[in-house]
Amino acid sequence: MSPSQAEEIDALYTKFILGKDPAAPASTSPFAANVFLPTPAATTAFAARFGLALADLTGDNAEQLAIAAKDPSLDIPWPRIAPLPTPLVTADVEEYAGMGYRPDGTHAACSKVKLGQWRHSVELLAAPETNTAEKANVILTGAGDSEPKAVCLALLTGLIDFPQMGSPSYRLQPGDQGSISTEDDVIATLTAIPAPAQPYDPNAPGPGGKIPH
Repeated sequence: MSPSQAEEIDALYTKFILGKDPAAPASTSPFAANVFLPTPAATTAFAARFGLALADLTGDNAEQLAIAAKDPSLDIPWPRIAPLPTPLVTADVEEYAGMGYRPDGTHAACSKVKLGQWRHSVELLAAPETNTAEKANVILTGAGDSEPKAVCLALLTGLIDFPQMGSPSYRLQPGDQGSISTEDDVIATLTAIPAPAQPYDPNAPGPGGKIPH
């Protein structure tokens, strides 16, 4: 078999078996998923910054595991961390969101399983083949109508949820959900959420402190 014949067969295999057009230009990812998907090392460093154990951020501390053992779908308590200083910097908001945190230092209400589902959606939305609104909507209906990063930011902070393939389910009250079209829209919505009743105190247990109870 000549080199040209081998190349032709490879091209046909790629096009008709793998479903890819070898002549098509390589698609590019809408964004780098790792901005929202921290590595174990990054998670460890983030935990250390706030005096937490790695298990606190992964949903594996004793209290979290005890609740998950009863029902993995139950929301688990996540520790508070220091709120971000204002004016907010987008990169800092993204870093917090990658850990499931909002700018006010509170964690999105969710189970460990739900956080994993959100992160999986982020991986799918950031995939190179998800480069059009139509393809994004195959993953999450409505995703293609907004910037992919905005959708991921809203997901990881608990503003929206996609329990199944379908339209987003907003967790905020109707009329207060704001827009998720752009990252700026999402940040504005997060900023408008009333501050926690108790100020953050890293040395205190309970709702105002870093130790969940």
